[in-house]
Amino acid sequence: MPDLKRLKELQQLPLERKVGFTAARIAEFYKAREGKVCVSFSGGKDSTVLLYLVRSLFPEVKAVFCDTGLEYPEIRDFVKTFENVDWVRPSMPFNKVIEKYGYPVVSKDCAQRLHEYRNNPDGIAACYLGFKDWKETNYKETSTNFANWGFLANAPFKVSHKCCYEMKKKPLHEYQKKSSLTPFLGTMAEESFRRKISWKMYGCNVLTGSNPRSAPLSFWTEQDVLQYIKLMHIPIASVYGDSVQTADMGGAYNNWRETHWMYVLYVRRSLGKRTKQISTYVLHASKTVGLLYQSFGFKASTGLHSCAV
Repeated sequence: MPDLKRLKELQQLPLERKVGFTAARIAEFYKAREGKVCVSFSGGKDSTVLLYLVRSLFPEVKAVFCDTGLEYPEIRDFVKTFENVDWVRPSMPFNKVIEKYGYPVVSKDCAQRLHEYRNNPDGIAACYLGFKDWKETNYKETSTNFANWGFLANAPFKVSHKCCYEMKKKPLHEYQKKSSLTPFLGTMAEESFRRKISWKMYGCNVLTGSNPRSAPLSFWTEQDVLQYIKLMHIPIASVYGDSVQTADMGGAYNNWRETHWMYVLYVRRSLGKRTKQISTYVLHASKTVGLLYQSFGFKASTGLHSCAV
């Protein structure tokens, strides 16, 4: 049974042993699914390493790329250099998804709780947002806390976590259902609390059930990925710049607002006329926000700029 102690042990292994462990998990999943598998390929560095590892063992495995319309041009061009890749697209464009469901502010988890609270103020979301004491309910208390963002429950715009599902997960799920292929995913537990808990529940491979999948890189770290790319001379999308050589992912995007101004303009237009209203509300509705960003060494506006707001 996977647990967080085991995850930490795996994350501390040398890269050579991680590669061997990952190869074993890939082979296990491939065999269990009788070769009816695919690689969910975003064109990013993590899924590029995943595709390299999977095809090193099973060259015939197909990859699937979801073209949301929001990818960097370099990413799309990079994906086109690979053979045996199917492209899928969401049924709705980004601006329509935002208009229908709302904005994924702060994080997916936080936006989900805000959305749930608006639809059911008496539910568990009220505890996550600090409106209710856990002890006053029958719910089991967790360490996750979004009380700092509770003010967004009354924001004059829709808030929702459904953007990611509509833009990426839904098209990929439909592809998997139609093709009968189950996916390898390039996700890592260190990326979020949600993924860490997922690893605790399932480990790398979910072999049965309604949603079988494999995340054979889940115990890797970002530094592992960068080191492996450099070690194996794996080509990656040019948008990453020299991040592999410097092992600094922050440097890859330092000037993205200047070098990809057309992309920024497209996202802003997709977000709609409420963009300025959202930024103004988030930056001024609560002093907590400014203090929160400052505690991490950022200006309050940094998080909004990263979303092209």
